[in-house]
Amino acid sequence: MRWMKAASALALAAGAALRVLHAAAQDLPDPSRGSIVVLEPQEWQGEGTRRGIVSAGRPVRVVGNAFHPSGIDRVTVNGAAAAVTVQRSGVTRWVTTISGAEATRRVEIVAYPRRGDPIMRIQNPGGGVQRGETPSPEPARDAPAPLPSPWVDGSGQPLRVGLASLPQEARTALLAALHGERAIVSAGADAELQLRAEGSAYLVIGPDGSIRHRVVAPTAAAGATGLVAVLVQEYGARQLATLSPPARTFGLQLAFPSGSEFRVGDGIEFRVNADGSGYLTLVDLGTDGTISVLYPLSSKDSAWVEAGQELILPSAAARAQFAPDPPYKASPPTGAGAVRAFITARPLMLPSPTSGPISADAFLRALRDTAVGGEAWATAVLYYRIVP
Repeated sequence: MRWMKAASALALAAGAALRVLHAAAQDLPDPSRGSIVVLEPQEWQGEGTRRGIVSAGRPVRVVGNAFHPSGIDRVTVNGAAAAVTVQRSGVTRWVTTISGAEATRRVEIVAYPRRGDPIMRIQNPGGGVQRGETPSPEPARDAPAPLPSPWVDGSGQPLRVGLASLPQEARTALLAALHGERAIVSAGADAELQLRAEGSAYLVIGPDGSIRHRVVAPTAAAGATGLVAVLVQEYGARQLATLSPPARTFGLQLAFPSGSEFRVGDGIEFRVNADGSGYLTLVDLGTDGTISVLYPLSSKDSAWVEAGQELILPSAAARAQFAPDPPYKASPPTGAGAVRAFITARPLMLPSPTSGPISADAFLRALRDTAVGGEAWATAVLYYRIVP
């Protein structure tokens, strides 16, 4: 489910968190070390062979995904930097080209996270894959301080995901792609999300039966890569939904003026009232795990809220700006979502809503940077449902 900011047709959404670990896969690597998945050439996916990828010494295009909870700064292939793009889910897509001669020898792929040790994947000439080796040390780089605990952490509870309805090949590929991600556990009837195959796609189904994601799966490996991306996205939203309250805080009330269930196309309003003064931020945690800033809508908004002041959003000025459409509008997919409100002593340094979704890690960093002074701040969560 999503809410749409009409002026930019920006879909806003909410979600829960995932990391899948089958009961029989306890020996998979520690997820805190991150992962590297190769998408191209197809012969390099999983434990595939190297046959057929080099023809007459022509260059070989190499594409993949890299993930680490702290984010990925850069990726190198045989020591040369690859082009990187951060996806909405927080997964980093990397692309490069190597010579045919290089492709026939040992190929080293290294992802450098913002915190922690580099992640390495090695493609051996015989077709096997090695992981977990330590790459050559690099010059020391300034690393951001770890996020404070416990207020920046979620519930710590893993997301229970049902894999029983997936074909065996799909389950195997997904567990291999997750590399033992321990915050996602395989569950049965009590699963919070169910995974199911439908034709050449995999469905991620919420507890209310709504389809949160439809992942195209022309092959089991491609489907697993897509599932990893959306599960990471869902996990990030859940971390924000279950955020622990700060030690120094004050009362904050967040409500819908008239009910929390909306039909697709309905306009959305909020009522905010705080016992302390500060800068207001609203963040949508969409039904598909997309994290988007709802307020401030733009730099023209005054995000400062006085203690005891009741604020109705969107404001009259915002309504006029986006007329005839409402600034917030319910849009597909249907299902359950959440909104979090924050009142902080300083503005959160976040991209504007028109910049699109953000990662949970980016939001938590902004929150950490804002709270370094030790001032009291407040947060509240509000759940909603969008129906057809």
